[in-house]
Amino acid sequence: MRSFKQFLLEMPKYYPGDIVYQKDNKFTPISIRNIQDYKLLYEDGEFVYLVDSNNTTGFVFDVNDLRSGSQDILPAMRVSLRDSGIKNYKQAFFLRIREAYSKKNITSTWYNSYVKMFGGIVSDNEHLEGGKALWKSFIKQSFTDKSRKVYLVDKDTDSTLTIPIDWNDEMIWSKDESKKNLVIVYETNA
Repeated sequence: MRSFKQFLLEMPKYYPGDIVYQKDNKFTPISIRNIQDYKLLYEDGEFVYLVDSNNTTGFVFDVNDLRSGSQDILPAMRVSLRDSGIKNYKQAFFLRIREAYSKKNITSTWYNSYVKMFGGIVSDNEHLEGGKALWKSFIKQSFTDKSRKVYLVDKDTDSTLTIPIDWNDEMIWSKDESKKNLVIVYETNA
């Protein structure tokens, strides 16, 4: 039986603390037949980055698993996608990475590949420590890579807020509900 603290750490909310990755038993195997229907975002020889045909779930699979001959394999990473109401972009939520793949940079590669193909993506309203680190990296990257831009949208007022170069965490995140109306938009700068 899981402890209450472990339950909280597995929820898609921002809680300061250690970055928590998921054990393999938290992932549902995906049929090779289904994977063949997914849209390819990117591949690098080690991993394949995909989105399902309905654009509701993103996946990363280990190439060795795909070549194993198994009919069902576990994704290395999975992220759910829903309509955001912002420029037809999807909002990412319920991001999960298998513990064995935690240091492989697969999540940022998936997001970068997704943004390149679909024009943009919107953050969840709540983050664990790992999600916060991911979105911070996109914000920092946007100041040096002019092909991408990152900004905030206040979902309550529908207003766009520029993130200044001297931004701090408190401008975007809080440990209570006070910033839950803010989402981060990461898009190509076309």
